[in-house]
Amino acid sequence: MISDVNYSEGTAAGAGHQFGTLRVEGDVSWLKGIYRPEVDGTAGSTTADVWEATGTFRTFGIAAGNWAVIAPGAINVPPGANLAGRTWVVLKGDLMEVPEGGAIRPTFPPNDPNWLWDLTFGDAEWKIKHT
Repeated sequence: MISDVNYSEGTAAGAGHQFGTLRVEGDVSWLKGIYRPEVDGTAGSTTADVWEATGTFRTFGIAAGNWAVIAPGAINVPPGANLAGRTWVVLKGDLMEVPEGGAIRPTFPPNDPNWLWDLTFGDAEWKIKHT
């Protein structure tokens, strides 16, 4: 799959956004493109947009000129709220696979010193964490 996955439905970020799941029946090989999930910043919420595969979800990150990028955004953040340490599941599959021994993973937008997200890996889901 090569695409720019965005759930904003043509609205400004957060305006009328409805969280959803992009479910792929079968395997996904994410070669490049930008996935832009939104997460709910409401206190205690773990709601987020999710890209899910019923089979193996493979990602290739930065390799041979390919860019698989995650560019999340937070909506419904109360004034003065601190999202540090909170996590949201944004990628799921029966098996999450990173070829070549884990050396290649999706990245966040490069060269942004103010980026506030980390990616944590599990066998069946990957989460983003606000730092």
